[in-house]
Amino acid sequence: MNKKMKVPNIKNIQMSERAKKFFMFLSLVCLGTGVLAENSIEELLHTIEKTNDFSKKTKLENNGFSTIYSRNDLDMMQVRYLSDILKYTIDGYRISRYSLPDPLSFGPIPFASSMVRIFIDDQEVTTAMYGSGMMIVGDLDLGFADHIELYNLSSSFEYSSEPTSLLVRIFSKKADADGGGSIQTLVTSRGGSTQNVQYIGRENGIDYMSRISSSYDKRKEYETSKEDLNRDVKRYNLLTSIHDETQSVLINASKANKGAWIGPSADASLDNAKISSEDAHIGYTKTVENWKFSLAYDGLKDEVLYEDSPLFYYKGTPVNKLESKAQSSALTTELKYNTTLGNHHLITGVKYRQKWVEFGTVKMNGVSIPQNEHTRQAVGSFFLEDSYLIADNLVATLGIQTSHVDNNEGYKSENIQMLRAGITYTNDAWTSKSFFFHTEGYIEPYLIDSFFMKTAYPKKMILDSFAQEFKYEEGASLYEFFISYGWIDNTPYVDETLRVNSADGITQHLNASLQYTYHYNTINKVLLSYRYKRIDHSGYDVVYENHQIVLRNQNRYGKFDFFEEMFITHSKYYDYTGYDLTLGLRYNVNDNFILSLKGQNLLGKGEKQYFSRFDFSTMTPLKSLGIPVQERQIVLGFEWLF
Repeated sequence: MNKKMKVPNIKNIQMSERAKKFFMFLSLVCLGTGVLAENSIEELLHTIEKTNDFSKKTKLENNGFSTIYSRNDLDMMQVRYLSDILKYTIDGYRISRYSLPDPLSFGPIPFASSMVRIFIDDQEVTTAMYGSGMMIVGDLDLGFADHIELYNLSSSFEYSSEPTSLLVRIFSKKADADGGGSIQTLVTSRGGSTQNVQYIGRENGIDYMSRISSSYDKRKEYETSKEDLNRDVKRYNLLTSIHDETQSVLINASKANKGAWIGPSADASLDNAKISSEDAHIGYTKTVENWKFSLAYDGLKDEVLYEDSPLFYYKGTPVNKLESKAQSSALTTELKYNTTLGNHHLITGVKYRQKWVEFGTVKMNGVSIPQNEHTRQAVGSFFLEDSYLIADNLVATLGIQTSHVDNNEGYKSENIQMLRAGITYTNDAWTSKSFFFHTEGYIEPYLIDSFFMKTAYPKKMILDSFAQEFKYEEGASLYEFFISYGWIDNTPYVDETLRVNSADGITQHLNASLQYTYHYNTINKVLLSYRYKRIDHSGYDVVYENHQIVLRNQNRYGKFDFFEEMFITHSKYYDYTGYDLTLGLRYNVNDNFILSLKGQNLLGKGEKQYFSRFDFSTMTPLKSLGIPVQERQIVLGFEWLF
């Protein structure tokens, strides 16, 4: 970026009626121009790029229930964080009470999305303490991503062999399309900003990418009975990816400082709340013919501080201050074999993960409390998957996995199993996928003998589910229908003691969606979908119902990319309807300079998530605190390519 160029300060931008009318006008203009746009040489090149990308990175329909966001999608939608696309998934996107990215968030547990798996360039980024890399990658700037694949429920063991509710596969930009350097700056109307510098190249057949980024995600504060509650996130990140045709190295390291939101405070009115953390991933993979070997180290160090009067009660004593320092690390190795024997496509392998967890300090009211002796967890797994080609367009799949989980110091060790069975049919127009899943989740180290939990070692959650998907494609139109029904045993819930317990009975989970996509030329498309979710929760003895309608349009006209989107969400339980309008404009000034402007939740009436509160002075529940899932803000961006 030219050193003389000054980034305007839009901290004080307000969403006036004039601004709203401008974005509404912009929406109508882009809808009109998209219909009139003609195929150009540029679009043809993007088509070739997209086709090559899919041929290399996407798998057969039989590999899972997937949604793929191409490079064009990410650019037009101006995707910054995973929240920008996870909101389209079955479970949507949420943050926890501790301001951590946590789609499955509930109750006082700091992190509940242990079965959300995150991969960057085919290497899993995880944490020993919490079992998932979502809390790390969830608020990481994604400017390095070329395309992203999402898989609902368990995917093929070729991708992940662990208990999975959602699999996220992020693939970085490559030298053939993005060789060279770039500098990007983003500023938001709330005073936040992001700066990143990256360089992508190729030497002697080896591709490499190195990226440094600094982001300050400044979020709206919400006042309860005391202070404003801070959810801001400052993150500094280094990402390096090096690979050739047979091997790869990935290094990812971050340092973050966060406002820790409401944390364990029962009434959500804290005096102080902070989280600081450092994390690192170093991984190596090597492929030799049909064999693939991987070795990875993941480390996390974090410190937390909460102050309130009181935060909560522990064994009858009011806790006004909670401090902890912890560090954890995981060493993972996997050997996988992939081959074809006649009509059988076989994937088999073994995986071993060793976890170390250490709490250096845990204090309540300034006094160190006794810590449990659990410091190690080891998980060893064997898996086998057979995809049998019944006919050229008909495949049957059966996958089984068994794991042994070993905890030290006499804590319970157990065996867990997974099963994936299904059949996939395709022809020129139709695709049908029917799958049954049996998934058993194990208890992550941070929940073992934790004061959040009712028991020292909670029961493992067991999920059985059936899912069906139909796709029909005719010309430029694509019709999709998806439905899944799940039975969950030992569902966690918050009981009357404000501790997390395992519910008796079975929790039932129904999801259904109907979606229509029309590609009105090579790159551009409009999408309309309806989604329904129903959870009959055995722990709370209540039914949660959500209805959602999504309208999305993205198109390119000349040097301009336009993006318009409306989410309408109705929660029957909370009796609330949200309207989330997002508009975006991206201007490719020339081959070396890009301007972008995006406004999200422009009406300030988007979907909300709710946090329960309790008043210890009166021993009565308070009104739940509701905050929007998507922050209301405008983002202005500049990118210089060299």
